[in-house]
Amino acid sequence: MYLAHPRAVRLAPLLAFLPALLCCRPGAEARPAGAPPAAPALVTVNGQRLTRHDLQHWLRRNKVNGEAALSAEDTRNALAPVVRQEILAQQALALGLDQDAGYQERLRQREAELAAFRREELARLWTQRPGGTDAAASEGEVREYFQRNATRLQSRYHVRQLLKKSAAELEPLLARLRGGTPFDEVAAGEFGQIPAAADRPWDLGYLRWEQLPEPWRDTVEHLAAGAVSDVITGTGARFWVIQLVDKKADPTITFETERSALTALLSARKAQAARAEREKQLLESAKVVYSPELSAAVPGP
Repeated sequence: MYLAHPRAVRLAPLLAFLPALLCCRPGAEARPAGAPPAAPALVTVNGQRLTRHDLQHWLRRNKVNGEAALSAEDTRNALAPVVRQEILAQQALALGLDQDAGYQERLRQREAELAAFRREELARLWTQRPGGTDAAASEGEVREYFQRNATRLQSRYHVRQLLKKSAAELEPLLARLRGGTPFDEVAAGEFGQIPAAADRPWDLGYLRWEQLPEPWRDTVEHLAAGAVSDVITGTGARFWVIQLVDKKADPTITFETERSALTALLSARKAQAARAEREKQLLESAKVVYSPELSAAVPGP
């Protein structure tokens, strides 16, 4: 197979000299306790390991496709420029060239990017971790919730919606609705031409209580049939105006039909509450020290 990148081909002869340049260090490199196993080295350069991640980075950066189809020879060709750079980088370190001010600034920027990635990904993993057995809702809790919310849970709600990315976009539409323009007419104007036989995408039909987005629920509960809400604020740049077309009781909805969904809902809520409390404790107990110039302006974390 031919690796379609001219620099890889031009630098392939360098590999003929690899035995003199490479030194495979025996044993595994020291890693922090609890760190995942290091990726296997494709090659070592004076003891410095280069792995498939280094190869993938070079291929992506140089817009070379087809890593999965690379033969051993193609892989060696692709690694040649990486090996060359590693050798020259090691020599630059030996000469103290890493003290260059421009290099240091660029390095700090890249280190900040890596630190930001680490923070964001680990924080996301922490917030998404399972809640544990303590977060599982018991049957008694689920049954009590159903009985306390029976009127809501045993009803269906016919809802229409206008969805925008900002409240400002909804204000003129809401003004038209308040002025008496039918909801269907206002909504249709936001969708352009819709075939007469097509479903109206703004009309959600009859929904169960648990199908209603959380930000809607208090509003829906207090709307009269035919009434239109104020602007409702959601998360992730989601804003709505909704109309409750109709509300009707559904005798087919019982505790047994809702047991599984309510157990999952209440367990998720308990897990979220437990995480919120744990996060509060972590924030309160963390030692956060601001620099002198910030400490006077920022009273606390």
